[in-house]
Amino acid sequence: MTSHDVHPSLVPHQGHHSAAASANTELVEHRSDQSAAFRQLVAGWLLSHRSENTRRAYGRDFETWCRYLAGAGVEPMAARRGHVDAWAREMEEMEGLRASTIARRLATLSSFYTYAVREGALEAAPTANVRRPKTGEGYVELTPGLEHGDVARLLAVAQSPRDRALLLVLAVQGLRVGEALSIDFDGITTVRGHRTVLIAGKGGRVDRVPLPPLVADAIERVSAEEGRSVGPVFLDAKGERLDRHGVTWVLAKLSRLAGLPSQVRPHMLRATAITEALDAGASLRDVQDFARHVDPRTTRRYDRNRGALDRHVSYVLASRLGEA
Repeated sequence: MTSHDVHPSLVPHQGHHSAAASANTELVEHRSDQSAAFRQLVAGWLLSHRSENTRRAYGRDFETWCRYLAGAGVEPMAARRGHVDAWAREMEEMEGLRASTIARRLATLSSFYTYAVREGALEAAPTANVRRPKTGEGYVELTPGLEHGDVARLLAVAQSPRDRALLLVLAVQGLRVGEALSIDFDGITTVRGHRTVLIAGKGGRVDRVPLPPLVADAIERVSAEEGRSVGPVFLDAKGERLDRHGVTWVLAKLSRLAGLPSQVRPHMLRATAITEALDAGASLRDVQDFARHVDPRTTRRYDRNRGALDRHVSYVLASRLGEA
C-alpha cells in the first residue's frame, strides 16, 4: 500500500469519491476474507468525512490496524480493548513510533469504532477509555521548517514561471499543498484594491485570501508564459492539473539544484511561512488567520520564541506602571 492511497476494497465504487480515495491496486491477502458488510461499513465510515485528505489518512491508519490484527488472527469487528492497548504498546516499544503518530492512529480507530456503534454494527467500541499518548500544548513535534535563506535558494534555481509561482504560494501564502493546487485563474480577482484568490481549504471550506504583489506577479507570468487565463494555474506536462506527486517531484528537483542537504517537502514550506511570520513579529491572532488554524494553540506551537523570559508579560505591565 502506498503512502497516498486507500486500499480499493475499503472504498465502494461511487464515482469521484472512490476515485479520489484510491487508485491503488495492491492486494492485501487478509482483506479478501472480510465480509461485504464489513467492507461496506468501512467505506461508509471513510465517505462520512468530507475531506479527501482525511479519508486517505484514516484509510492508511486503518489498513495498518487491520494488518496488525491479521498477524494476531483477530477479525477487526472482534477486536477488544486489550488488542488496542497491545497495539499501542507495540508501536511505542517495538516500533519506536512518535507519540503524535500513535495518538493519530488511535484516534482513527476511535473514529471507526464509534461509527460502527452508531450504525448498529457493534454494541461497544473497543477503543473506549483507551489511553492515548500526551501530545498537548507542552508537546512540540512539527514538520520542520527550512533554514533561513533556503527559500531564496530554491527560488534562485526555479527556472520556470510555474515552479517559481508554486514555491511562492507555498512559502509566502503558507498554503497546504491541496489548497495551492486548487487555485484557478478564474478564482483570482480584485477586492477593495487587493488581488485575491479563492482556495479550497480543509473540510471543503472555500476561502478567499489576498495575494501579495510578489505572488500575484508570479502567477501572471505563468499565464503569460503558457498563454492561459482560465483553468488551473498549475499544470503538469500532460496539461492536467498538477497533483501532489507532481509537487513532490518539483521540490525534489529544486532541492537538488539548490544544493540543500535534504529534500524539501510541501508542508515544510508551509511550516517555514508560519514560523517566519511569527519571527517577524506578526501577532498570534493574525498568524492563526493566515494559517487558517481552528485552534490558536496549533499556531503557537510554531513560535520558536514562546516561553522566552524577555517576552514575559510581567515586564510589559511593570513598564506601564513605571510610566504612571
